[in-house]
Amino acid sequence: MLFFALLSCKEKSKLPSTNPPKQEKITIIEWSNYGGDLGFAQTLTITKDSITHSEFLAADNNNITVNKYKNTNENWEYLINSFKWSDFKKIKSGESVQEVDGTDQKIHIKTNTTSDSIINGHEDKLNYSKISTFIKLLDKIIDENKKSTANKDFG
Repeated sequence: MLFFALLSCKEKSKLPSTNPPKQEKITIIEWSNYGGDLGFAQTLTITKDSITHSEFLAADNNNITVNKYKNTNENWEYLINSFKWSDFKKIKSGESVQEVDGTDQKIHIKTNTTSDSIINGHEDKLNYSKISTFIKLLDKIIDENKKSTANKDFG
């Protein structure tokens, strides 16, 4: 009888765990555009709580602009639900164009378990098109920042 109890316990230990895997949640979205003849850099960092937009021109050290805003949960959810993380991870980075005074675009996304980034992902037209709504929202946030320093609803 003890043998069957031990065998039963041993067989149960071979079963896959019923604990669900830890769900990946996006924690930070970073978009940047950098390079060019004068060393331009523009960065947008978005978290659940805040949006930070900065611009820098290397040719003019006194020309640094940083704007910070409070983000809303509604805006955050709208943004992170505008694309599939699995689609983002399929995008292949393109070639850098900085060596010919061009600007590169980088999107870096961090989750609670990992991170991934793409540089000039727009060159991968097939996969990049799958996140077009997300890209349009990022563009809208940047445009709104240029218009005003007030907290904007981009949803």
